[in-house]
Amino acid sequence: CFEYVTEDRRVEVEETELNRRHHRRKLMTGALDVVATLGIKEALWSRKATGKNVRVGVFDTGIAQKHPHFAKANIKLCTDFTESGSCEDGFGHGSFVAGLIASHGECEGMAPDAEMYIFKVFTDKQISFTSWFLDAFNHAMDLDIDIINLSIGGPDYMDRPFTDKVREASASGITIISAIGNDGPLFGTLNNPADQLDVLGVGGITHARNVASFSSRGMTTWELPQGYGRIKPDLLAHGESVRSTSHRGGCKALSGTSVASPVVTGVVTGLVSLAKMHSIPTNPALIKQILTTTARRIPDSTVYEQGAGIVSVADAAELLLSLKDAPPAPSIVPPRISLEDCRLFWPHCHHPLYHTSMPVVVNMTVVNPTSVRGRIVSTQWVPTSGPADVISVGVEYAEVVWPWVGWLSVSLSVQKPTTYKGVVEGTLRTTLESGNGHTYTFPLFVSVKVIQRPPRGKRILWDVYHNLQYPPAYVARDDLQITNDVLDWNGDHPHTNFRDAFNNLVLNGWFVDILSDDLTSFDPELYSTLLMIDPEEEFTQQEIAKLTSDVTAHNLSLLIFADWYNTELMQKARFVDDNTQELWTPVVGGANLPALNDLLAPFDVAFGSGVYNGEAKISDALTVRYASGTSIAKFPKNGVLYRSTTSLANMVETSRHSKKQKAANLFRSPPSRDGVPVLGLAKIKGGGKIAVFGDSGCVDSAHSGRQFCFQLLGALVRWITMNKTDQILNSKTRVVLEEAWSDPATTLPERINPVLLESHSLHGPKDRRDPRHNPHIISGIKPIDAHVSNSSTHVPPPRTLPPRSQDTFHVVTVPPSRDFYHQYTMVILPGAGLTAVMLLSRVWKRRRRVVKKGF
Repeated sequence: CFEYVTEDRRVEVEETELNRRHHRRKLMTGALDVVATLGIKEALWSRKATGKNVRVGVFDTGIAQKHPHFAKANIKLCTDFTESGSCEDGFGHGSFVAGLIASHGECEGMAPDAEMYIFKVFTDKQISFTSWFLDAFNHAMDLDIDIINLSIGGPDYMDRPFTDKVREASASGITIISAIGNDGPLFGTLNNPADQLDVLGVGGITHARNVASFSSRGMTTWELPQGYGRIKPDLLAHGESVRSTSHRGGCKALSGTSVASPVVTGVVTGLVSLAKMHSIPTNPALIKQILTTTARRIPDSTVYEQGAGIVSVADAAELLLSLKDAPPAPSIVPPRISLEDCRLFWPHCHHPLYHTSMPVVVNMTVVNPTSVRGRIVSTQWVPTSGPADVISVGVEYAEVVWPWVGWLSVSLSVQKPTTYKGVVEGTLRTTLESGNGHTYTFPLFVSVKVIQRPPRGKRILWDVYHNLQYPPAYVARDDLQITNDVLDWNGDHPHTNFRDAFNNLVLNGWFVDILSDDLTSFDPELYSTLLMIDPEEEFTQQEIAKLTSDVTAHNLSLLIFADWYNTELMQKARFVDDNTQELWTPVVGGANLPALNDLLAPFDVAFGSGVYNGEAKISDALTVRYASGTSIAKFPKNGVLYRSTTSLANMVETSRHSKKQKAANLFRSPPSRDGVPVLGLAKIKGGGKIAVFGDSGCVDSAHSGRQFCFQLLGALVRWITMNKTDQILNSKTRVVLEEAWSDPATTLPERINPVLLESHSLHGPKDRRDPRHNPHIISGIKPIDAHVSNSSTHVPPPRTLPPRSQDTFHVVTVPPSRDFYHQYTMVILPGAGLTAVMLLSRVWKRRRRVVKKGF
């Protein structure tokens, strides 16, 4: 069910698409000649580094074999893996990519003498299967390919046959370069395989050398919700209106990270050609190290937008040639952590360290150009500035660095009370035993800001532990009206799709900690508010009992933004996977309302099963977009209830009456309901406060172009922490409940099938938490049960690190006749009507167009 498809179009079409998706983007003017812009002639061709003797593989839609641009090109082989019977490019994407690297003519390639090997892994209808890629990778390894360009990707980093084969190819010495994705400017939109450690992930820049709005941003979401993502992309290259070969003749201009990726591939081809001329051995780690070391930083972009920065051809060539006299050594990327620098290290700069704050975790990449395999044997923290005993530094790492790279996680915290206020600096020294028999020690420079502990009233704890995503689970999108993207895959994290809400809180003076463990793990006396947005996970009985005590006995307050959950709509969103012949059903709706209702039952609060859409007017001063939200079904005595004074569309009733409607108009003229209760405020006698809102879409940055409700978020936090009622909450229609209230117009949601969620739950039998993954403390202040992990690729995701280490070489043998993850088949389920047709179609389009796609 995972497919690959290319999606670039002629520039005039793509400009329209991208401007519709990203309203701030300006129209492109003129087409870019990357050979001239990057100084290829001066940096490489003047040294006769034109790609000679370098084997480059392009995995794409084939090539226009009779195009004059390729008449003189060194096309060694074109292999069709699609069973279409032809290697000819009927779509144009592969020809464009190959042309950027090695074409001859009016839009000359960057390495015109490279030996080109074309692997057609897409049909002309832009469809592919994982098995075709596996066969292509095997063939590439047999041919001793030096470099592979992958202008494709998708959110499914759990396609194990594919990801393992990528690592196998990298271990064989192939440098793999891949597009990071076109899902920007939203954070948490990195695509696989560019998000893998061993792959060089490339983002795009504009003509003005700024990060392109379409370029996907980090962090990686493999590690969420219990851990923290890694820094990606690796670097940037030109991706806006770049000229290359048109399969229909002549040249054309395209934009996207699928353009930026072959730009870097062309640079790497020239560098490898230069290295071979001077007998300098290269490998994937060395290429990554050279490019990231010499890249030019963009001043006002974070590492999760730009990685190391913009590729610099001249500097990379000079550094490569210097290796004739000084052999390479392992290093860490990036080489410095400056957590007080918001221009580069957002969001870490918004988490200053103080006693009792949650640790700040930064995940780094260890690059070992000396051998495909190495082993980290020790780390040492050396304070250089500020009091030596203030900062506690925890380190966890994959002891085995393979292939060529590995992860290293740094956890920073203040473990004891201190009066110090200022910057603390130090150096983390990591020692690695390489497969070449040598031992290397290399530094990571660290700079952090320490402040005095803020008052409890200013501290908010944001629960991310109870957020689930795709993959692996089929988690439905929060907004049912989004027709081109039905999977919830952006992490649901304050540093990804909730980035703007997080920034809004921090910039208004609140201190936000992130809870990546269950509700029994924190001290309620430290925080004024527990914030939950769109939780999908279940709550254990221990968590429910603990939170009830926290609110009633420890004065902790709850602020919850919920979302829809309706089994009727979830049943109609099912589809059949053609490969496994299994029926895929959402494991949860927009949020897990049955679980939330269990959590809130001690306070007599519950959400209903209705699903509503429209403009919710809460007061004369506040109207917000209500996108597939729920309603409040129960609320306690003395609570304050806010009803929308505008009608909201009842999407469940729409579904029931959809048989007589066209699918395209399914949500256009739905039945509506007046006075839907959407917001509730309650003070718990002798305890804290509770504020609940029925929709999370208005604080989700993934819903671009929507009316956000950060004003409401701030007003609710002030009501909780300062007992202040903002003007927007002074509604004439609000009702103070004299008795406990329940809505006769709605029912409470029931779980669709507990077994579905259990297999993906943190609380289920396949508990993804691994007690071995605790930071290895090297500062002398040791937490409970801390020791070094040494896990294989099959170990569940760690609490603060990547979900699997690189310790074990895992090879998947695939029978040639088997196609992994076929297309989906749309079926009409009994009683589903036209709603099922449309929702199934949406899911199928998402799989075909986005899950694995070309950029």
